[in-house]
Amino acid sequence: MAELEQIKQASDFYTITVTTDIDVMQYVRSRKTLHPETDDVTLLLVYGRHWRNDDIYETLQTLAKEVLTDEELESIGSDTLDELIDMLFEGLEELIPYYVGDITITKAGNEYKLHVTEDDIRNIFLSNV
Repeated sequence: MAELEQIKQASDFYTITVTTDIDVMQYVRSRKTLHPETDDVTLLLVYGRHWRNDDIYETLQTLAKEVLTDEELESIGSDTLDELIDMLFEGLEELIPYYVGDITITKAGNEYKLHVTEDDIRNIFLSNV
């Protein structure tokens, strides 16, 4: 009798894919994460759907000032905030080819939608210091 043997198991990782169409070219970049709902780069990417590769750093600075109070910014300190923004910048820069056209989150053939709030973004800045 024929026997079906599993030779590969689906990964436990989610794949976050950014696709950008420019003229007749399509650029695709992706990363893997176990928990997209707690992955800082994924949260920022989804929250700021209109990222452009040439202004990621400035956008992160603006975002920090928008979601944090003056007291929180002061308690974090500019050096610490700059280090955090540098780290987040590197993750986003690797993933965004020119701008964000489309974001897909998949795992084992299933597609997911991630809902991100301003509080999620605020927590990124507060929990990484």
